[in-house]
Amino acid sequence: MKPAHLRRLGGAAAVAVAAGLLAAPTAGAAETGLRVTGTTASPRPGNVSEGVVTDACDATTAPGWIGRTTDGPTLRATVASDTAGTPSARFSVRDLTADGAAVFSAVREASAWNKEATTLVPGLVDGHSYAWNARALQGHKISAASPDCHFKVDLTSAQPTVSSPDFPPLGSGQTPGKYAGETAAFVISGTDPAPAGGGGASGLACYRYAFNDSLLMSGGCDSGASVKPGPGGTVTLDVKVREWGTNVLYVKAVDNAGNSSFNTGYHFYAPSDPRPKDLGVLR
Repeated sequence: MKPAHLRRLGGAAAVAVAAGLLAAPTAGAAETGLRVTGTTASPRPGNVSEGVVTDACDATTAPGWIGRTTDGPTLRATVASDTAGTPSARFSVRDLTADGAAVFSAVREASAWNKEATTLVPGLVDGHSYAWNARALQGHKISAASPDCHFKVDLTSAQPTVSSPDFPPLGSGQTPGKYAGETAAFVISGTDPAPAGGGGASGLACYRYAFNDSLLMSGGCDSGASVKPGPGGTVTLDVKVREWGTNVLYVKAVDNAGNSSFNTGYHFYAPSDPRPKDLGVLR
């Protein structure tokens, strides 16, 4: 059964669904001296591959993605009034995916501090798209709604796999085809699965990688060594294996919502090169 903040709100039943959930204001109740001057979500919705961050508060901008958060994203509204007193804000969030139509997901009020009101929105559904707006409140007065802002939610990390035609996995019994000091190919594949219950996935943004030190794997696509996936989520990484002996290639996948997978460790053995080195001709 869905929690209360995800149930459809409508008619008189919306007034008393649960504490903190309120019916949407009626049309014609707007006060011109009371207004919302800014709205934004935190973390900001975006697309890692495209380097785009946007709240998509118009009808034409493509909504960005929000990844996993502890308690859901924070919605912020800046409110203003032409009269004395401190206004608050009423936030309305609508799920645009459930049942194929817009339904109310949550309506909450929050006091403003230094003209800014915030609210958390927990319980959002993986793969769904959302629209939200805010109204300013002061006493019995209520403003017009701000323009709708939009975002999509991706709560599932992509998962990478690693293989190599040059250095087989440790314990496979296969003989390495190259030596330490040579450039080898490592094939990285991955998928960003769509939720089983429907909805979309943000897609793969990059693979982060590091040899023999998992501490180098912190951060997203713009920190450390990374490579973009090719068609179908697969890319071949051609790198020089510098150390002989047992090595580990650590790989993690980052999706366009900013979710990072756990590190995948590919263990392999790189034998030292027994071939004589060319020292040049002694004169």
